[in-house]
Amino acid sequence: MTYDLVIKNGTVIDPAQGIHAKKDIAVAGGRIAAIEDYVSDGDTHDVIEAVGLLVTPGLVDLHVHVWWGVAHLAIEADPACVYRGVTTAIDAGSSGANTVAGFHRYVMDEAYTRVLASCTYREWVSSTTILESLRTSGGLGSKRQWKLQNCTQM
Repeated sequence: MTYDLVIKNGTVIDPAQGIHAKKDIAVAGGRIAAIEDYVSDGDTHDVIEAVGLLVTPGLVDLHVHVWWGVAHLAIEADPACVYRGVTTAIDAGSSGANTVAGFHRYVMDEAYTRVLASCTYREWVSSTTILESLRTSGGLGSKRQWKLQNCTQM
């Protein structure tokens, strides 16, 4: 079979599948096609030799501040996250009710890292702009539902 990528001889750690062993991983069409002791790389477009390296599913960072240049002490998402194995990061407050649209546009939409915004309920209760927008657009029935869907699901 032809693969886009084969990662060879890495120590694969995948608790969900109970794997902690030297394995080869084949990728086709952006998806994991095989995790085996040996995968042929004869028809593979790209091969990464991972001897001595850990290979894991994408990691999740539960507390980051990645609105660089706007939030105090914030860093850029991709150099701090995806380039280091973190594929999903939850920003713990770089934006608030009045700035989450800008955060979505300039951080969440631009980063290779999947960035989610964590917002506090108190912020949404006090934000009449967001609530009015929901009411006029036929949005969700409660502030809590909007928070859950638009902050943690963006």
